[in-house]
Amino acid sequence: MKFLWDYLQNSNLNRKTKIKVYVIVSIFLTALSGAILWLIIGRLFLSSIWWLACFIGYPAFFIGGLGAIFYLYGHEFA
Repeated sequence: MKFLWDYLQNSNLNRKTKIKVYVIVSIFLTALSGAILWLIIGRLFLSSIWWLACFIGYPAFFIGGLGAIFYLYGHEFA
């Protein structure tokens, strides 16, 4: 996420667009990592589609969404 933070800081986008892009990309990447983890673990033990929703939803909301928002509170976004 540090790479994304540095890239957005150096871009010509306005402040609101930078914030939106950072949060959306953060949510997408954590949801993708949850889906990959489910593909590895879930195929053997937790094959229900509900487990896929849990593996994608919880990381996307808590780590991706709330984590990105709290990260932005601690850093100045010019």
